[in-house]
Amino acid sequence: STLEAWGVGWDGRRYTIPATACGKMHDLRRYELGKGSRATTGMVASLSGPVGLDWGQSDTVWLCEGEWDGMALWEAMHSKGSTDIVVSAPGAGIFPEHALQNFSGKRVRVLLDNDTAGRNGSRRTGRKLRGVAREVLYLNWPTGDLPEGYDVRDLYKETKRDPELFLKKLTALLNPSCPGGPLDPEQLGIIS
Repeated sequence: STLEAWGVGWDGRRYTIPATACGKMHDLRRYELGKGSRATTGMVASLSGPVGLDWGQSDTVWLCEGEWDGMALWEAMHSKGSTDIVVSAPGAGIFPEHALQNFSGKRVRVLLDNDTAGRNGSRRTGRKLRGVAREVLYLNWPTGDLPEGYDVRDLYKETKRDPELFLKKLTALLNPSCPGGPLDPEQLGIIS
């Protein structure tokens, strides 16, 4: 199952999700129903992904916002036989420096939520990946059509967890233009 593949645990009250996608345990996130997720005190925010992730298995990396979005995408792609890498950041504003080397030369898909934090996070992530990743495409949610905060998992549920339909809709929303606006201040007309 997907939960097992991602090393998710359950203690009868909350889920535990290891952030081990960068090769070691950086964090153990705890998700309590109705309360959201929290990092473990004293640990470092990092990426989550399937247990034993091999960054060499593919030249394409899908970066999701939130562990549940990552698991939904991984489940759909895995069911279709894809070997693409799927990882998740614990939030839109989090892209740990220690993770950057894993994106070197990769084709990256940045899939953040349909909200201000997601758009701003896409811009920050794009800046970090510039000169590192070979290619970066961003999820550009349709303007005005979806509720604020709509995300990858919402799309998966909307498509009734049909992997083919979900992936078709998702890939149609990928675009080289960043939904958070230009990556450089000079593109905004701030610096001449």
